[in-house]
Amino acid sequence: MGAVRPAKTDSIDVSLIADCLCCKRFEPSVLKNRAAAILDQVFLENERLFSDKFCPAALLKVLMCNR
Repeated sequence: MGAVRPAKTDSIDVSLIADCLCCKRFEPSVLKNRAAAILDQVFLENERLFSDKFCPAALLKVLMCNR
């Protein structure tokens, strides 16, 4: 398990993700599993609301939480 960084790291994380996507240095299944794990932790209720956590309605719900 990685060390916990004391500072807000959104910009660092975004840069790392963008680099992986641009250079295609990722396995799609690993990326999808990681996204699913994060969604499960943040949106606990989605599991009972949506049979597919990546369906358009579930993703729209996630996007609308920022507004």
